[in-house]
Amino acid sequence: MMATEVGMRARSAVRTVVRWMALLLLLQCVGSHPSFTVAGEDKHVIVKIKRYFSFPNSEFRNKYGGQVDYYMSSRSCEQNGGLLTADQTPAAHESITDHLRKVRDVANQEVFTYMGGDAYYSYFWEEDPAKKCDPKVADTLLNCIFEWNQGLFAKLKRNGRGVPFFKGSLYSLAGAGRLNGYDAYWRDGYPAHGQIYLISRLDITKKEAKAAWYDGDSYARINPDTPYASFGIVCGVQDGISTSTTTMTTTKVPTTTTTLPPKVVVPWAQEHWYVILLVVLLPLIAAIALIVVICCCCCRA
Repeated sequence: MMATEVGMRARSAVRTVVRWMALLLLLQCVGSHPSFTVAGEDKHVIVKIKRYFSFPNSEFRNKYGGQVDYYMSSRSCEQNGGLLTADQTPAAHESITDHLRKVRDVANQEVFTYMGGDAYYSYFWEEDPAKKCDPKVADTLLNCIFEWNQGLFAKLKRNGRGVPFFKGSLYSLAGAGRLNGYDAYWRDGYPAHGQIYLISRLDITKKEAKAAWYDGDSYARINPDTPYASFGIVCGVQDGISTSTTTMTTTKVPTTTTTLPPKVVVPWAQEHWYVILLVVLLPLIAAIALIVVICCCCCRA
């Protein structure tokens, strides 16, 4: 009778340990799945571009009655098989600069285009009050997360949010800076308005000038530094993606100088998770083996 009771307890102990082992393995699988990454992690995404195309300011005059804004710019791109561009790589930056130069108006000394990235989600859709961005409230401007969110960028996320590339809508904010290893091309002193739309501007009086970013409103006329008569449209046709995981750290970028992406540092515990798992499981396995041996001895006795 006693041997039977000991055997039952041993089997119960074995089942309990096996369940804990299964639970630990399940948690490990869930924790490493990209859909369940810890807060603050994201991916550096590069979307391949088949081709770029552009329109001069006359596109707004001829089709939209002279209305120059983000929505009309996006519509012109979509009607011609493209999307507003992402300034995602140095090569993309060069292409955007070249197309801005093509659509310049000889009467103006600068040319602008709306970009395919903004902090729209942080302002309009963020549900957590502690993370919400409001251009009218200075204390929330660090919550303004600029994201590449056109086409394939948005399809990577279930909520269509896009891929973060810059944090903060005011250059002077402590903690504002690049995200996920993307370069930033802000003009000196920008972002300056705390606004959520990204605008690229080229000074055409300088032969070697490169495009620089401004923060702006959805309507070009709102800010005097983005005159609507100087706007063109630069679009891109997307063609596939490539990704590489990086941590979502910020790096202060006060000028338009291109800097290298931050080095990714993986915590020792995350990289060597299997060692920790073995340290936990081996004593349990040894205990199970010992219990089984004792039970066998008791049963024979």
